[in-house]
Amino acid sequence: MRILDTPVPRLLWLIFAVAFALRLLGAWSGNLMYDETTHLACAETIDLRPDHFNLVSRSVDHPPMSVYTVRLSEFLFGDSNLGIRVLHALIGALTVIPVFLLAARVFSVAAGLWAAGLLAVDQFHLSWSYFIVPEVLLLFFTTLVLLQYLVATESRSTRDFVLLGVFLGLAYLAKETALFLAPVLWLSLLADSRQRELLLDYRLYLAYLTALLVASPDIINNIVHLYEGYFYRDTGMVASVWRPSPRTLVLYLGELVKLYTAPLGGWHGTGSQNPTMIHWPAALLYLFATFAALRQWRNNRVRILLVTFFLIVLVFTVLPSHGAGYNWWWASMSIVPAVVFAGHVLARWQIYILQDRHPALVRSTGMLAMLVFAGYLSANAFFTSLREGQEIPRKDVATLLDSALKQAQHTETRRDLLRQEHYLLHVLHVVGPDANLYALLARIAREKGESKQAAYFARRSLAIDPANRTAREVFDDPAGAGD
Repeated sequence: MRILDTPVPRLLWLIFAVAFALRLLGAWSGNLMYDETTHLACAETIDLRPDHFNLVSRSVDHPPMSVYTVRLSEFLFGDSNLGIRVLHALIGALTVIPVFLLAARVFSVAAGLWAAGLLAVDQFHLSWSYFIVPEVLLLFFTTLVLLQYLVATESRSTRDFVLLGVFLGLAYLAKETALFLAPVLWLSLLADSRQRELLLDYRLYLAYLTALLVASPDIINNIVHLYEGYFYRDTGMVASVWRPSPRTLVLYLGELVKLYTAPLGGWHGTGSQNPTMIHWPAALLYLFATFAALRQWRNNRVRILLVTFFLIVLVFTVLPSHGAGYNWWWASMSIVPAVVFAGHVLARWQIYILQDRHPALVRSTGMLAMLVFAGYLSANAFFTSLREGQEIPRKDVATLLDSALKQAQHTETRRDLLRQEHYLLHVLHVVGPDANLYALLARIAREKGESKQAAYFARRSLAIDPANRTAREVFDDPAGAGD
């Protein structure tokens, strides 16, 4: 296996082994967080037995790749906390390989090794790698998209553009925020006078069409079932007033400046819950390296990474949020170029301090400082993997459904009932179609004055249970005119 006419170093496989070992350790020692319990409950509704056959067309608030990954991991490795997490941990560890290839293609093999090493011990990527949530799948395919973009735009091969589209579609199926990679590719070409003609080349749009075809089952399902899918939530979010939010700052420096404590209810690196942001020494390096890379804007390989970082940061800084740190992890795609830039800085620094014109003491001190930094991040990663976190008990779909229905049915005021809407939709994503859930959502939609939405949910309820009284009342009077 060769890249840039240089053999891939064996050190990369050691980095992968360390990355996988850390993620397996975390998968073994960490308690389940809430999102994992809902993903697992949803995944366990997938059944391939002929007499119980059932496939889910949704995930929990996102496209379905993550729950199918969980179900496959459970089938292969058992239903223990470790067993259900193995494939997510493996994909997280495997991400160091395309990160190496990307950094090696853009900068150098040394930069690739440093970038892969940084990602292997990155606190954010490590902890999210062994949780059964979509983020790690998204980052894996994001890296493949960026790498394949460089391959396709340089080879001009139709096959390479089709493969780019496949990776883009898979990234979307991992998490819908990958949609922002489409304008990243377009803007990168627009900014490059030497490759701008590709904007009129059918192969670029063939890549987009391929991505659309790969993601089409999920897209069509969300269009057909608009009011109950994540499209409705996401379009409502985008339609809100766009205003600045320190969401991305929380991702990179939340641990340092304590921006996350109140809005996240304790979701931080040293607290009781499992998920964590980037460890602040690494985050400072990432940000410094990214801004330093602006000097190489004219390099088209560097430019795609810069456009990726700054567009993702911009979008998730101004995208509406319900709190200072809400959904701070949604900007995670910016980590891929940031890690590559950081690997380049460390590789350049290594070359600089090892120059013969420096005294031996300077060379040895400089290398010692780099090794201490790498050792510190590795030790932090090890202790991060050992963190148990707050334990959330497992629940099956029947328990989740019963709890949600009781909670909604015992609300005392109209305001309390309306507040249940997002939670009921969330439970619907987990448990699948249910007449009582649909009926409650129909009633809430009517209370909000959304007659079309009310009629839709009432129809869905009656299709399952024609005798449902609440659904029948809403269906006969979706606007509430008879109240």
